Amino acid sequence: MAFKIAYLCSSDSWGGLEMNQLRNAIWMNEKEKSVCILALNNSPIYKASIQNKLETIPVLKHRKYFDFIAAYRLASLIKKEKISHLIIRSTRDMSITASVKCILGKKINTAYFMEMQLGVMKKNILHSIRFKGIDRWFCPLNFLAEQVSNKTNYKTSKIRVLGSGIDLSKINKLDANIARENLGLPMDVFLIGLPGRIDPQKGQKLLLNAFEEIDQNNVHLVLMGNSTINEGNSYENEIFSLIKKKNWSKKIHLIGHQSDMSNFYSAINCMVMASKSETFGMVTLESLAYEVPVIGSNAGGTPELLGNGEFGYLFESQNAKSLAKNILNAYRNKKNLSKSKLNAHLAKFDHHFICEKIENELSLKN
Repeated sequence: MAFKIAYLCSSDSWGGLEMNQLRNAIWMNEKEKSVCILALNNSPIYKASIQNKLETIPVLKHRKYFDFIAAYRLASLIKKEKISHLIIRSTRDMSITASVKCILGKKINTAYFMEMQLGVMKKNILHSIRFKGIDRWFCPLNFLAEQVSNKTNYKTSKIRVLGSGIDLSKINKLDANIARENLGLPMDVFLIGLPGRIDPQKGQKLLLNAFEEIDQNNVHLVLMGNSTINEGNSYENEIFSLIKKKNWSKKIHLIGHQSDMSNFYSAINCMVMASKSETFGMVTLESLAYEVPVIGSNAGGTPELLGNGEFGYLFESQNAKSLAKNILNAYRNKKNLSKSKLNAHLAKFDHHFICEKIENELSLKN
């Protein structure tokens, strides 16, 4: 049975959530499925969708809750465009999606791909009614599926565990020395890399506090990223000041944002995820795809992505001493990742596998 998938995204930001939504639409389009993007006119995802030659339909911004006029408008658009499946990733789009489901009933199949952890309990009547309008709830990891089961009244039978996909064919591992030369990094040192915007949530200061505990001249840090746009640079200045105060300029390398990550992953010996609790770290998967072990906090989705430590090291979240201990462990005892086990682990996130699973799920009758 033919169907048309619409990817709704009312966000005007450009982060992991929006990129994952667009990426999945591109992959499904490559599988010759009929897809379209519903997005705010001139938003980043709208422009990126057009650049990728996807059918792109502008929608107006709606309120997060109880925007019934917008829901009727969206339902009319869905009928006009003969859309059979509506996919969302942002909680901001959940209320309008539930309202559209109420209006169209079985004429529309709705799916929510979870990107953020649940904080408080969501078993009240308003949340329960809203969640009832979602036909499939996709969780990227098992711990998130457990959260949905425990913190909502959503039917467990409709929960699916399915990660955000990664295109393994685009992994371009380079010779380490060439990658280091490309980035202007020293050759004969052990490089610990931290990717991401210079932001308190990414934990650069925690990593520097851990670095202070390490008395090894041969261990260097690589900080890759710029400050968060439109949020000032006070945190970045704090990082720069600390590096200058400690005379670390020759041991800590700031390389800014990299559009091509292959040099970064190929150059480093180990990667650090220093955030407090990452829901689903795509950079963790990318690092493993480059066969680079990851040192991540023992919280959120990181332990599951690292096979509970099989593919890296786990430190106590927000604990600089624990992070330092694991960095030294990685330096002194190089972890040889089992290629067969790593490939089997990564296969669960390969975009071909993910798209096939989505296709099967979306083809199921409610």
